[in-house]
Amino acid sequence: MLLSLLLVLAVIIGLAMLVKRLNLKLQNGSGIEVMSSVSLGAKERLVVVKVGDDKLLLGVTSQSVNVLKELPEGFAVTATAKPETMTLQNIWRFARGGKTTKDNNIT
Repeated sequence: MLLSLLLVLAVIIGLAMLVKRLNLKLQNGSGIEVMSSVSLGAKERLVVVKVGDDKLLLGVTSQSVNVLKELPEGFAVTATAKPETMTLQNIWRFARGGKTTKDNNIT
């Protein structure tokens, strides 16, 4: 009886892991990549996404998603984050067409 229960649990866990892996592979093939995301509040975010060859700065709320700016071809997001450069002021300045403190890089 106990062996049957353990076998059923093992099958359930194995199927869950398989579904999780297949789901991630399907999402990666969609051509959309989230490059960076910064929380502005409880339900607000700024998100840099790559769609094909285009990079977009999106404003995301619980109600809507808005394209704030199409980013230039040379725009890069670095993996290291420094609190003094990842500020709302720098992101907003760049979205309006200015430069950040890191010359078009949000770090």
